[in-house]
Amino acid sequence: MARSSRRAAANKRTLRVDFTNAGQTRFTPPEDDYLVEIVKVNKGESSSGNDQLEMDFKVLDGKHKDKQFRQWFSLVDQALWKLAGVLRSAGVDIPEEVVDLDLDDIEGRKLQVTIEHREYNGDVKADIRDSASLEEVEEGDDDEDEKPKGKKSSKRDDDDEDEKPARRSRSSKKDDDDEEEEKPKSKSRRRDDDDEEEEAPKSKKKSKKLPALSGDEVSDMDEEGLEDVIEQYGLDVDLSSYKTLRKKAAAVIDALETAGHLEEE
Repeated sequence: MARSSRRAAANKRTLRVDFTNAGQTRFTPPEDDYLVEIVKVNKGESSSGNDQLEMDFKVLDGKHKDKQFRQWFSLVDQALWKLAGVLRSAGVDIPEEVVDLDLDDIEGRKLQVTIEHREYNGDVKADIRDSASLEEVEEGDDDEDEKPKGKKSSKRDDDDEDEKPARRSRSSKKDDDDEEEEKPKSKSRRRDDDDEEEEAPKSKKKSKKLPALSGDEVSDMDEEGLEDVIEQYGLDVDLSSYKTLRKKAAAVIDALETAGHLEEE
């Protein structure tokens, strides 16, 4: 017995690893609002080869305090709205032009994020679906205390709603007059439509040369970005058939996969 025990110990596979500086294991935060700090920002690359930012967040309060989670922000045009929103909530000045982001300046900033879950390839992923600055969070708390006053303003809003049809009727009359004046131009529009139909096969050929997109990149897009993808890749998807942004993105992902434009993960 002693001899067999020594033999088993000699055959045991072991590996010495120093986890001292490995840090805490990242977790998937439950769906909720979190006060967080951006602790690390790095430039990376998505599975489809597109540039992205990898951002690590640390929870600052609640039962998950000090735990960290990572978010990836695609830098493709259709998904930039998400990164811009988070950075603005963190107090970073983001003008509507080309800018040089200082990654060191982003680290250490605080904000509130709203986490929602989505399922992709059988895994549950946590996504930032909304964000707010600390000032907006404080103002929201003040508004909760002043709810009775808010009722008066909402009543005024209701009165405004009653007045809207009058304004609408005046503008609609003007639109009708404009349409009457522009009727002769309708023939040229029809010819343009015919030209677009004739060129449709060419656009489909071009779509094959477009880069593949990952499911994460598509999930990060707003509805306008999804519409752009549908148009660019020639997808047969009607977003109005889906109620939520999550379902709209899922439909576009399925269509991209069917057309061979979805990056495999």
